[in-house]
Amino acid sequence: MTAIERNQAGDMAEIRAAGRLDAEGSSALEGELNEAIRAGARRLRLVLTNVAFLSSAGIRTLLKGQQAVARLGGELRIEEASATVLEVLRLSGLDELLGTGGSKAASGAPSIEVVAGIPGRVHALGGSGMRGALVGEPERLPSGSFDAGSTSQLPFPTGSLGLGLGAFGESFEECRERFGEFLAVAGAAACLPTDAHEPDDVVARGALVPTVQALYGISCSGTFSRAFRFEADAAAGPVALSRLVAAALELASAGTAAFVVVAESAGLMGAALRRSPVGAGDLFAFPSVRESLSFTAERVHERATALVVGVAAADEGTGIASFVRPAGSTPFPAGPRARRRLHLPGAAGRHAVPGDGRAGALRGGAAPGAPPPPAGRPRADRVRREPLPRGDALGRPAPAHTPGRRRRVNLLIGSLTIGFILSVLALGVYVSYRIFDFADITTDGSLTLGAATAAVLLVRGTPPVLATLAGFAAAAVAGTVTGILATRFRIPGILSGILVMTALYSVNLRVMGKSNVPLLSVPSLVDVAERAGMRISGGAKSVFLIGWEVEVRDLATLGGAFLVAAAVAGLLLVFFRTNLGTAMRATGNNAQMIRALGVSTDRMTVAGLALANGLVGLSGALLAQYQGFADVQMGIGMVVWGLASVIIGEALVRSRLLGLALAGTILGCVLFRLLVALALRWGLDPNDLKLVTAAFVFAALVLPRLLERLPRRKEASRA
Repeated sequence: MTAIERNQAGDMAEIRAAGRLDAEGSSALEGELNEAIRAGARRLRLVLTNVAFLSSAGIRTLLKGQQAVARLGGELRIEEASATVLEVLRLSGLDELLGTGGSKAASGAPSIEVVAGIPGRVHALGGSGMRGALVGEPERLPSGSFDAGSTSQLPFPTGSLGLGLGAFGESFEECRERFGEFLAVAGAAACLPTDAHEPDDVVARGALVPTVQALYGISCSGTFSRAFRFEADAAAGPVALSRLVAAALELASAGTAAFVVVAESAGLMGAALRRSPVGAGDLFAFPSVRESLSFTAERVHERATALVVGVAAADEGTGIASFVRPAGSTPFPAGPRARRRLHLPGAAGRHAVPGDGRAGALRGGAAPGAPPPPAGRPRADRVRREPLPRGDALGRPAPAHTPGRRRRVNLLIGSLTIGFILSVLALGVYVSYRIFDFADITTDGSLTLGAATAAVLLVRGTPPVLATLAGFAAAAVAGTVTGILATRFRIPGILSGILVMTALYSVNLRVMGKSNVPLLSVPSLVDVAERAGMRISGGAKSVFLIGWEVEVRDLATLGGAFLVAAAVAGLLLVFFRTNLGTAMRATGNNAQMIRALGVSTDRMTVAGLALANGLVGLSGALLAQYQGFADVQMGIGMVVWGLASVIIGEALVRSRLLGLALAGTILGCVLFRLLVALALRWGLDPNDLKLVTAAFVFAALVLPRLLERLPRRKEASRA
């Protein structure tokens, strides 16, 4: 956390910063500097006594601030600073916050070659190759059993590269809640901290060398032997990563190779940590994996410049086995691994692709069956194959934990949270199904429309509350269209819903621009709830609830979902007791009577369907923010879910009173979600989930009637 305080009088402004001036903190400092300049400040004084960390982002912010005020004839000066800040500025070689750049080394004359089926130009760089080291124990990642003895400080000067799991900081305790993926190359290192939305980066300058506190990783140093320049053939399409890895291994003439790729991306897919693995328990347990990882189901960052850093092996060696993932695999235990595949580091890139199956070795010497070096290439130009020694032994015992118990409480909290989020959808279905007696199939499309609208606006920087309300409004428009088709054009209600739902599939694709919009590092209502929970808990990351350790983030999200569901039910109860709400209820109850009183039943129906679908869209917007993505398929079958919640709720409360019916709908949705979670926990195939949902609805519809008939049959038999 970074605290910024500004005091300004006339053209004089003093700005005090405390905490970390990383990517997130620097953004806040830049905002204060800009506000001070806009308010007329020309003499800026910075007090950085309580700043514990200064990254390259922070240095850039200071430089931009000085340049901005200098253009106006003013000055920016650091009055006081911590030892850490002074050391970074000194090592950076900055004089009055100004620095100098470096130089580039020339490469040899290129030769035109086809490498791994890719035509391009090979530049001989004259380097002797890379030597690497394996650091840490990636086997601890699934259980999160890292401790203070698990970290190693990895420096990355100009002639090095590396990747793995780590963070910028001085100690394990300082980085405990920040550990995420990192990569480093050419004197620049970047970490993606799990407690922020922007990456941190440090660039080597002068005596300043980027240093990462690493849980595990691969570190390489030396000089590259080859540079390969290529262009994708427009007719053949993009060059796959598997071909680039094969090209690196072919150029290296070795079983392993370190490589760096700078190229225009045709789209990236992958996963990123959302929380530090330290003490996280079973990181990949369901449903807590949703809070541990963010996924991209569709390509992102198309036509962006991508920097790929990796170490590839043609086959797993003894030492590197735990540091890599088979090509095409996921980080989850998913059965036997496929044979004859390329292997890439699992720390930074888990989505490798199948290779050519060449055998190779990690340790020195040729592997059995390894292909001979290409003819005509001088032996001295080949990359040296060096052993990758493991770093210092990290033999401390893992802390005691109870993954099974934590898994159960995570399952319970996750199920309750989704239950309350979807209860807003169930309330919308209650409005259309029970109040208006309208079988509205639009629900399946309006849920996705609300999620898509909110996701697109969040990605574009819209505040989460406004984006969520926009999801409500967009879905309300869809409900209005259904109502108009049913009332003005006299199309049967169920057919009107089907028509709009079908059209919404294309509309949702247009809104998102693709079939999936990830919300990997986008601020959302979940972050708002987490900040509120942190304030209430006094900054604690986890609390004990009835003897169970629960993360504040999960508990705050659950509390936020409950408050939203309760607020929506309360507002509906108040609304349906107003004149307009009473007219709507009467329209569904007795249309002839309310029409005789001069009320337009068509208008009431359209307004009611707009309200119902707006609530469904609101639920979709909340669900997308909780899941971390919006997908065009996420609304399929949700109308059945809503009906099941309404019917189960009515069976629970056994009353048609409006207040009890709304409360029963929420309880029915939560109970239904718990039943589904238990079914999944007991081994239900997720592919059968929709079938089981339909069976639950069928049982909920039929069983009450059967139970009512039993006493009558007994009485009839006695008579």
